[in-house]
Amino acid sequence: MMMYVSLVALALHYAVPSYKLIASKIQSTSLIREVQQSQLQIYEHFLLTGSFPETDAFDQQPSREDVQLEWDGNMLQVTFYESQATQPSSLLLTPNADEYRVHWNCEYDGSASMKTYLCYALT
Repeated sequence: MMMYVSLVALALHYAVPSYKLIASKIQSTSLIREVQQSQLQIYEHFLLTGSFPETDAFDQQPSREDVQLEWDGNMLQVTFYESQATQPSSLLLTPNADEYRVHWNCEYDGSASMKTYLCYALT
C-alpha cells in the first residue's frame, strides 16, 4: 500500500508543474497570434513609409476581449490576464528598425514561464 501511495505522490510531484507549463504554453500561443498580427501591421507600415505608424494610424482590434493592444507610436503595449491572476500582466514590445528589418525588444512583468515563450516568439 505504501508503494502505491509513493507512486501517486511521485506522479503528482511531476504532474502539477507539467500542467502549469502546458497551460502557460496554451495561453501564450493564443496571445502570440494576436500580437503577431499587430506586429505585421506595424512592419508593413514601416516598409511602405519608412517610419512607424502614428497612434491614430494604428487600428488593430484583438479578437479576444481580455486582450488590450495599445500602440503609442514608439511601443506596442499588450495587457491581458494570465490564468488565475488577479492583476493584469503587461507585455511591452519596442521596435528598433534598420533598413530591412524591425527588431523587437521585449519586457514582461508576468510569470517567468510566460515570459520565456512570449518574448522568444515575438522577438
